[in-house]
Formats: sequence, C-alpha cells, structure tokens
Amino acid sequence: MEFLGYILNAEYIISTSFHATAFSILFEKNFCVVPHSKTGARVTDLLEDANLCDCIWQENNYQYPQVNYSQAGVIALKERIDFSKQFLINSLGEK
Repeated sequence: MEFLGYILNAEYIISTSFHATAFSILFEKNFCVVPHSKTGARVTDLLEDANLCDCIWQENNYQYPQVNYSQAGVIALKERIDFSKQFLINSLGEK
C-alpha cells in the first residue's frame, strides 16, 4: 500500500518498474520510464499499446513529457483493463 501511496501522491514519476508505470497510467500521473536492461520489454510494450512511447527515457535531449490521458491509445488501454476486470469478476462468480 505504501508503494501505491507514493505514486498516487507524486507530482511526477520516474521509474524503471513495470508496476510503477502501470499505476502511473491508472492514476493518470505524468511520468517517464527508464527501461530496465533485462525487463524493459514489458514496460515498452505497455507504453506502445497506450501510445505513450514519448514517456520512454531517451539519453539525448530528453524532456519530461506531460501525458495526454484523453488520447486514443490510453483510452483503448483502459477499456482493455475494464474488460479484464469484468472477465475476472465473471469467472470468479461462476463457482
């Protein structure tokens, strides 16, 4: 819970973490990601799906982006999250 509180109350998030990235999106925070050398593919795949590749740290002339949470990629990602949640609810309710 403490981890989520840090993200929820942050003005800007810089992370290498997939989970910090996912919660930054869920909480509609401005953020950038420095992909981890071994696990960065998960983060970059998530950002590509949400059309947020500008949030990936670039060593050359990097600026801190302000995320547009009304863009189509983010909306589509949130729709997939809602679909997944409903699937879990339905699946658990069938017992």
